[in-house]
Amino acid sequence: MPRRVVEDIVLNDRRSIRDIPIEREREKHKAGQAEKAKGQHHQPEGTEEIPIHRMHVTPPMPPKPRPFRKSGWMLALAALSVVILAAIAAYSSSIYFSRAIFNIVAVSMDVPVDNVTIVAVGTTTPGYLTYKTEEFKGSASAVVPASDGPYVSTKATGSVALYNAYSSLPQRFIAGTRLANDSGLIYRLAGSVVIPGYTVANGVTIPGKAGAAIVADAAGASYNISGSDALSDFKIVAYKGTPRYSSFYGRLVSDVSGGFVGRKKIVSQDAISTTTAELRTAITTRLLAEAKAVVPAGYIMYDTGYTASFSAPVVSGEATGTASIAINGTLYGVIFRQTDLVAKLDKEQKRLAFGGLAYATLGLESLSFSISNPKDFSPMKGNTLIARLNGNVRLVGTVPVQELKKRLAGLPLSETQSVLQSYSRVIDVARSSGELSPSWAASVPRDLSRISVTLNGQ
Repeated sequence: MPRRVVEDIVLNDRRSIRDIPIEREREKHKAGQAEKAKGQHHQPEGTEEIPIHRMHVTPPMPPKPRPFRKSGWMLALAALSVVILAAIAAYSSSIYFSRAIFNIVAVSMDVPVDNVTIVAVGTTTPGYLTYKTEEFKGSASAVVPASDGPYVSTKATGSVALYNAYSSLPQRFIAGTRLANDSGLIYRLAGSVVIPGYTVANGVTIPGKAGAAIVADAAGASYNISGSDALSDFKIVAYKGTPRYSSFYGRLVSDVSGGFVGRKKIVSQDAISTTTAELRTAITTRLLAEAKAVVPAGYIMYDTGYTASFSAPVVSGEATGTASIAINGTLYGVIFRQTDLVAKLDKEQKRLAFGGLAYATLGLESLSFSISNPKDFSPMKGNTLIARLNGNVRLVGTVPVQELKKRLAGLPLSETQSVLQSYSRVIDVARSSGELSPSWAASVPRDLSRISVTLNGQ
């Protein structure tokens, strides 16, 4: 194989490339790279650049910057600041929304009512308890078995009281004198009657009065009237258009009943008695509920504090085999002013312990009440009522809550005791208490809505 001769490349100094040290070549290469980076590369005259092949090498990644870290004491300071601010906010909020709670025990005392008798009158009389009455009217009917009797025609009869407010001299009316009411119904005197003249007492004219029986001018049930109806005065028909017409008048004393035209219904007496009793009970129950529903504030009416009157039962009807029994009723409810009644029951005058402050009466409506003179007592006349009561009543001081709140608002808890003491007539100070929430609150809130007053014993 022929031998290939490689000639050395000789530069100006006639040295072979093999004679150049490697380190020197590397330094020269680095210097050349630096000159290229600056754009100032100079090639020495008379020299020839030797191309050198380079290997591509991935440049090393630059080191990551270290994160900035706060020192420990700065973190602790920041955390402490947050805690302090939160504590201040919580404290301020708790004070702003603080509450005051007062548990008030009202002064109370028992008043025993052991078979106490009271005497009351219908007009204001010094030294006597006064009662008032409310009138209620109603009616009821029921259908009962009956048989048809003979055809009858009867006139209603009854009685009235006639008054003479015209003259001080007596006035005589003969039988058959006609009386009329506002409905135009005519009745006649069943007999002659003399009405005394009026009298004058303390400047007040008191009309003369006489009782008289009357009979309807015609037969028929339309002439039947009772005290439970809306009634007008009876006037003397003959006096119409004269001054006497308004000065002589009559008022119903008893029911006018018995008027009937038609076939008479025959009902057993037992059926009439039983049905009438049931109708009276129904009317009383209904009217008593109406009466108690309208008792004015500050007054009291007992379930047994009333009188009632009823008309005679009227038997009528047209259907075969049955009849209708109807009655009318009037109830007079008796009411008392509570404070006046308590004054009569409180023999020991315990109520005076409250001074000028108000008090409530508990248990007054639970007393047993009974009228002792039911036959003599007449609410229409306004005469004396005698009643008996039993039970127990409690008097409880009335605490003026809103007024108390206004006086307590803004005070330190230690100063609230003196405010409660000023109401010692109605507040049992020794048994009453107050507290603030939260416990570190300095005083009672000024906002009244955040002051709670709980009453015990009232």
